[in-house]
Amino acid sequence: MVQTRDNNRIEQLEQWLSTSFGRSIGPVLPASADASFRRYYRIFDNSNSYIVMDSPIEHENPAAFVRIAKRLHEVGLNVPIVYAQELEQGFLLL
Repeated sequence: MVQTRDNNRIEQLEQWLSTSFGRSIGPVLPASADASFRRYYRIFDNSNSYIVMDSPIEHENPAAFVRIAKRLHEVGLNVPIVYAQELEQGFLLL
Protein backbone atom coordinates (compact mmCIF):
# COMPACT_ATOMS: atom_id res chain seq x y z
CA MET A 1 0.00 0.00 0.00
CA VAL A 2 2.73 2.50 0.90
CA GLN A 3 4.68 1.64 -2.25
CA THR A 4 1.67 2.51 -4.44
CA ARG A 5 1.21 5.83 -2.63
CA ASP A 6 4.93 6.57 -3.05
CA ASN A 7 4.78 5.67 -6.76
CA ASN A 8 1.78 7.98 -7.24
CA ARG A 9 3.60 10.76 -5.42
CA ILE A 10 6.70 10.34 -7.61
CA GLU A 11 4.51 10.45 -10.73
CA GLN A 12 2.91 13.69 -9.51
CA LEU A 13 6.37 15.09 -8.77
CA GLU A 14 7.68 14.15 -12.23
CA GLN A 15 4.65 15.77 -13.90
CA TRP A 16 5.21 18.98 -11.93
CA LEU A 17 8.93 19.00 -12.81
CA SER A 18 8.10 18.54 -16.51
CA THR A 19 5.83 21.56 -16.30
CA SER A 20 8.41 23.62 -14.37
CA PHE A 21 11.21 22.83 -16.84
CA GLY A 22 8.97 22.84 -19.91
CA ARG A 23 10.09 19.33 -20.82
CA SER A 24 10.73 15.93 -19.35
CA ILE A 25 13.59 15.93 -16.86
CA GLY A 26 15.98 13.05 -16.12
CA PRO A 27 15.62 10.55 -13.32
CA VAL A 28 14.43 11.63 -9.88
CA LEU A 29 16.99 10.14 -7.49
CA PRO A 30 16.66 9.86 -3.70
CA ALA A 31 18.94 12.47 -2.09
CA SER A 32 18.58 11.90 1.65
CA ALA A 33 16.24 10.81 4.37
CA ASP A 34 14.52 13.10 6.84
CA ALA A 35 13.05 12.39 10.24
CA SER A 36 9.78 13.98 9.19
CA PHE A 37 7.33 13.22 6.39
CA ARG A 38 9.49 15.18 3.94
CA ARG A 39 11.46 13.43 1.21
CA TYR A 40 14.33 14.82 -0.80
CA TYR A 41 15.34 13.97 -4.35
CA ARG A 42 18.14 15.08 -6.64
CA ILE A 43 17.65 15.86 -10.29
CA PHE A 44 20.11 16.96 -12.95
CA ASP A 45 19.48 19.35 -15.82
CA ASN A 46 22.46 19.72 -18.12
CA SER A 47 25.28 20.66 -15.73
CA ASN A 48 22.96 21.85 -12.95
CA SER A 49 21.93 19.82 -9.92
CA TYR A 50 18.78 20.53 -7.94
CA ILE A 51 17.15 19.22 -4.80
CA VAL A 52 13.43 18.57 -4.88
CA MET A 53 11.63 18.63 -1.55
CA ASP A 54 8.41 16.64 -1.27
CA SER A 55 6.49 17.84 1.76
CA PRO A 56 2.94 16.43 1.73
CA ILE A 57 0.67 19.24 2.90
CA GLU A 58 -1.47 16.92 5.01
CA HIS A 59 1.61 16.52 7.26
CA GLU A 60 3.62 19.75 6.86
CA ASN A 61 2.95 23.01 5.09
CA PRO A 62 5.90 23.89 2.79
CA ALA A 63 4.71 27.50 2.62
CA ALA A 64 6.33 28.07 6.02
CA PHE A 65 9.67 26.81 4.64
CA VAL A 66 9.41 29.23 1.70
CA ARG A 67 8.47 32.16 3.94
CA ILE A 68 11.31 31.53 6.42
CA ALA A 69 13.89 30.95 3.66
CA LYS A 70 12.92 34.27 2.08
CA ARG A 71 13.25 36.16 5.38
CA LEU A 72 16.61 34.59 6.19
CA HIS A 73 17.88 35.40 2.69
CA GLU A 74 16.75 39.02 3.09
CA VAL A 75 18.98 39.41 6.16
CA GLY A 76 21.96 37.95 4.33
CA LEU A 77 22.02 34.35 5.52
CA ASN A 78 22.90 31.48 3.20
CA VAL A 79 19.69 29.52 2.63
CA PRO A 80 18.37 27.28 -0.15
CA ILE A 81 17.01 29.16 -3.16
CA VAL A 82 13.45 28.18 -4.04
CA TYR A 83 13.48 28.05 -7.86
CA ALA A 84 9.94 26.73 -8.21
CA GLN A 85 7.10 25.77 -5.93
CA GLU A 86 3.81 23.93 -6.05
CA LEU A 87 2.45 24.55 -2.57
CA GLU A 88 -0.90 22.83 -3.15
CA GLN A 89 0.94 19.55 -3.74
CA GLY A 90 3.85 20.28 -1.39
CA PHE A 91 6.69 20.35 -3.96
CA LEU A 92 9.68 22.68 -3.91
CA LEU A 93 12.57 22.87 -6.37
CA LEU A 94 15.68 24.03 -4.51
